[in-house]
Amino acid sequence: MSRIFNQISGKRKPVAQPGGLVQMRISKVKLTEERTNIEYKSVVDDGAGSTTERSVAVNSTEKPLAGFWSAMRALAGPLCKALGLEEDYLGPEQVTTVHFKGTDEAPQFIICAHVDVDGTNKPFNITSPLLDEENFTALSKLVLKVDAAAAAYIDGHREQADMFAGGTEAPDSTDDAGDEPPVEEEMEEPTD
Repeated sequence: MSRIFNQISGKRKPVAQPGGLVQMRISKVKLTEERTNIEYKSVVDDGAGSTTERSVAVNSTEKPLAGFWSAMRALAGPLCKALGLEEDYLGPEQVTTVHFKGTDEAPQFIICAHVDVDGTNKPFNITSPLLDEENFTALSKLVLKVDAAAAAYIDGHREQADMFAGGTEAPDSTDDAGDEPPVEEEMEEPTD
């Protein structure tokens, strides 16, 4: 279980080069037919021995690779099972958002799906503390795939980028994919 807990936290391996990204922690992934939204915090080494943390939001109309869609859609059945519902209660396209919460020691995630309730579109949410160990483990493995697909998207692995390369999946390595995502905005830290 500890391997899953460490991976689900969203931490990334440090980059060896000075002046580069040291760590990236994804906090939210929302995937719809129209948009891909990913929020993450990055820690960047300035090359002079100090680091800067920044919050970044990627909001793009560029289509993700098929593996990203597959990772999100794979959550529907296990989410229903964890809730004690029939596995086909949610259609795969109804799972839209994953929030990554908690700490490295106690990771949590929230999976959001939209279900038509009495003629309205109401969010249907579940959080990991409500899950027993078996369901948490099953969903954690699937959420890791969403995390990896989101990281690949941030790195530039998108449907349009691979259009002429013939590939449909992001490489397993963490090499540089080129340009930054089309829309990145620094977010202000909330003041409580």
